Amino acid sequence: MTNGRPSETPRTMRELGRPAIAASSENHVAEIIYKDEIPAFVGATLERLYACVYCTLTRIAAYDSLERISTYVRKDGCTITAVILFRIDHHIVYVLNQQISLPAEKILTFCETIFRTFKSAQVIRFYGLDASLERSSLPCQQLQSIEENIIHLPPSKEAYLSSLRPQFAKQIRVGAAKIAEDHPSFRLRMVDRGAIEEHQVTQILALAKQRMDAKGCAAYSEKVDRVALLSTLQRYGHLVMATIDDRICAGSISFSVGRKHFHAFIAHDPDYDQYMLGNQMWLAAILYAIELRAEECWLMGGARAHKARFRAKPYTFNSITLYRSRMHALRHGRLFAEQLLRLKKIALKAACKEQLEKKTLLGRLIEKSIIARNALQAKKTEI
Repeated sequence: MTNGRPSETPRTMRELGRPAIAASSENHVAEIIYKDEIPAFVGATLERLYACVYCTLTRIAAYDSLERISTYVRKDGCTITAVILFRIDHHIVYVLNQQISLPAEKILTFCETIFRTFKSAQVIRFYGLDASLERSSLPCQQLQSIEENIIHLPPSKEAYLSSLRPQFAKQIRVGAAKIAEDHPSFRLRMVDRGAIEEHQVTQILALAKQRMDAKGCAAYSEKVDRVALLSTLQRYGHLVMATIDDRICAGSISFSVGRKHFHAFIAHDPDYDQYMLGNQMWLAAILYAIELRAEECWLMGGARAHKARFRAKPYTFNSITLYRSRMHALRHGRLFAEQLLRLKKIALKAACKEQLEKKTLLGRLIEKSIIARNALQAKKTEI
């Protein structure tokens, strides 16, 4: 990382073949490119602009690398209005910002500037943007890539609780009272950032696996990069844990950046299903987010109908691929074809999901086939 100043002009001109700053005096817009550099101000600016854990230097460094990352900065007047991190590999520009809102105008301006500046760039790929390009002067492919369920939180716990359906809220209260009666040592505990310990995270992930095993599903928690997860948790993380006799029986793992709260894992011991312990953990984690003054709570994708009970609404994020020209789209024909195939798969997956959520006969058959497939995969893993 640098000290936050643009590269010296002679160096930048040698690397880029043009000045680092392309400015429009009419609109007072300036675009600055730091080739293979991340200025010191970028970390805090990303948090201010996007408030998204998936678009922070800490997470990128933990799960990827900060090597060979270049930085695009847009200024409107004296204010930085966009920071985009990217890496160029074999004529393709990979944008590292994800799960953020980015206006179409800024996407297209960025692409035009990159194509103008880097003559070797032929394709630009964005992943998981809250954005949609209705019109583009460049050949473009766009498809849904990520689903999220997001709650727009009120300022108080009381206001949130009153927004839940009375019967659902009552069921959770009854479950909480019952588990406290049957297990007097039951406690809820919150741990933040630097106080989070590895063994706590390990136990919650183990519960997630136990839960998936009980359902006959593949355990997604086994694929987690635990070193990267712990590193990110040290800066942005929160744990909500339920214990009985000081043993963790349920827990949630989440992050917060600015006024946004992001759930990553939630799990409980299936032995306590009768107490609606899973729903208790969801509610406890959401209320803790309100306590931390969050305005949005992201509950991850999937289980749309169930998360709607917590007032979450579904959102989709798009992957966008832009080509320098039609000729370059043809030159990258394999990528172009893969994107078309993914569009077909997404449409099929959406149709299956609709049947599952409506609990139709076809939906039940799909559910049984998924359980059978996951059980087969679990057996193969054991072997």
